[in-house]
Amino acid sequence: MGCKPKIKDDTVASIHTDPNNANVELSAAERHKILVEWNDTQTDYPRDKCIHQLFEAQVERAPDAMAVVFEGQQLTYQELNRRANRLAHHLQSLGVKPETLVGICVERSLEMIVGLLAILKAGGAYVPLDPSYPKERIAFMLADAEVGLLLTQERLVGELPEHRARIVGLDADWEDFPEENPVSGVGPENLAYVIYTSGSTGKPKGVVVRQQSVVNVIDWVNKTFQVSASDRILLVTSLSFDLSVYDIFGLLAAGGSIHVASASVLKNPEQLLDVLYTQPITFWDSAPAVFQQLVPFFPSARAMTHHLRRLPEKNISDCAVILSGFKAQ
Repeated sequence: MGCKPKIKDDTVASIHTDPNNANVELSAAERHKILVEWNDTQTDYPRDKCIHQLFEAQVERAPDAMAVVFEGQQLTYQELNRRANRLAHHLQSLGVKPETLVGICVERSLEMIVGLLAILKAGGAYVPLDPSYPKERIAFMLADAEVGLLLTQERLVGELPEHRARIVGLDADWEDFPEENPVSGVGPENLAYVIYTSGSTGKPKGVVVRQQSVVNVIDWVNKTFQVSASDRILLVTSLSFDLSVYDIFGLLAAGGSIHVASASVLKNPEQLLDVLYTQPITFWDSAPAVFQQLVPFFPSARAMTHHLRRLPEKNISDCAVILSGFKAQ
C-alpha cells in the first residue's frame, strides 16, 4: 500500500472503544488518498443494456462460434439463441414479464444455460434451486419467492417437494414457437435474479439483484482481465452461488465459450484436471475450496493447466493465489 495512514496503537484502541468519537490524525495527502483517489471508482459501462442483450450482440458478431459444451454436446451462439428464444416465447405465453420470478431446478447440462437465457429473454428473473438441496429448503424458497412457474427436467419432477408452481419442461419440444428474439419490455432497472443465502444463521434470505448491477460487473471483469472470444471457462459453480452469474453471462458477453463440468467430474479432482487439459480451458473462476481440491495433484497439474493464461501484469499483485502452501506464479 503506497500510502498508509499513521495510526498509533492508542488511536486504534480509541477507535475500538468509541468508533464515533475517535480522533484519527491524517495529513492532507493521506486524507486525499483515502477520500478521493481510492474512492474514484466511477466508470462507464453499457447502462442501457440488459444481460441477454450482451449475449445477443455476440450472436450477431459470431453466430457459428462455440457457446456452450457439455459432455460431448455443444451449441453455437446461434443455436443457443434460437433454443432460448423458443422457450422464452413459450414463457411469455404463460404470463412471464418483467419482475416475474421463475424458478429453475435443473441438473448441470446444456438445458441449464438455455433455461437461464430464456427466462431473461422473456423479461423475467430467475430463482435457482439446486436439485441436490433438501426438499424442505427447496419448498421454502419456492414459497418464499412466490414462484408461479418452475423450469425443470422430466427426471426431476418426481423428486421435487410439494409446491404450487406450474411445471415447464426444459427437455420438452418448443419447435412451434418463434426463434426470433422476443420483445419483453425489460430494462436495466428490472430484476435479473434472486439467489438465496445459505441460511447458516437462520432461514435463507433471497438476495435481489437487478440487470444493471450484473451488466456493470460483467463489463468491469471483462475489461480488467481482458476476457475475449478466445477464452474458454470451465463452469464449476452451482447456479445457487452468485459466482455463476459472471461465469455464464460474462463469458457469453465476451464471445467466449462455457464448458459445463458435470456433477460427476466435480467430485473427482483428477477428472477436473483432465478436462482442463483436453478442452483446453483458458479461464478458471471458483471459490478457493474448489481449487484447493486440485492442490494435492500439483506439480503434475502444472503441465496439465498450461492453457490457463496468465493475468495481465497490472492485476497479478491483486490476485496472488495462496492455497495450502501452493502459490500461483
